[in-house]
Amino acid sequence: MGRAGIELLGSANVPAVRDALDRLYCGHLVAVHFCLGVQNRLAGPPLFLLSDELEEVLGQNLKSARRLGQRLSELDGAVTADPGDLGSRAGVATFLLPDCSDLHAILSAALDGVRDIIRAYAACLELSKGDVVTTQARSGGDEGLMRHDLDVALVNALLQERHLAVLATHRKDGGILLSPIWYRWENERIHVGILAGDIKLRHISRNPNVTVVVAEEGPPYRGFEVRGVARPNDADFPAAMRQIARRYLGPIGDALYPDHAKGSVVEIEPIASRSWDFADDLGEAAG
Repeated sequence: MGRAGIELLGSANVPAVRDALDRLYCGHLVAVHFCLGVQNRLAGPPLFLLSDELEEVLGQNLKSARRLGQRLSELDGAVTADPGDLGSRAGVATFLLPDCSDLHAILSAALDGVRDIIRAYAACLELSKGDVVTTQARSGGDEGLMRHDLDVALVNALLQERHLAVLATHRKDGGILLSPIWYRWENERIHVGILAGDIKLRHISRNPNVTVVVAEEGPPYRGFEVRGVARPNDADFPAAMRQIARRYLGPIGDALYPDHAKGSVVEIEPIASRSWDFADDLGEAAG
């Protein structure tokens, strides 16, 4: 069945789809653990209002995890076996239970979890679509072509240049914060430095799913978007941040981040990406 499942995905990135399915599997098992943890601690009105509902949600998540395990098998993949890895694979930075005597707190935490898993399913769906080329109508009625899925060398060249990137993080109310950032591209990961106390770190601790866009300001207007999971690391922050600053400012960048500077370098692990340029539209002007 493995080969048939892989062929059904056509030009999609099969290893990336396997990884996304396993992350979803882990997400559902984290939800099972959430239900069990809350169920065990229910007190006051929630004890009478949510006991049956939690049991039902628990069963639904177990069923979904089993289905995802079957899908992974069909793609010659395997689910995460180590229970200690479930949280990190699901993108949960810190597992915290709400006040289990507070109905509002329980439902709010559950809703956050539902939003996260919907986003994860959406990202997995995008990965399974494979390569797509779209056209845009011009005012004159002709069709102009915006090239998608650029050659890897073109994307790497763009990411090594000094462009500001835009980082999208999730506000507590569900809105999006867009922030211009410096970055470093290394080992197929985007690395972003964020100072301690910055609201972006609070966003990421609550929801590690982020998007980064890098685009050039002149023809052929190459662009790269990556959606992924952000993983903050505060070890050796000053040295790591100076490395990023030097990329943009040269040696003067060292002076901006002394040894006592506090913050995190956030590594963004891609789960889906797209790239584009307008070379075919612009012709010689793109050169």
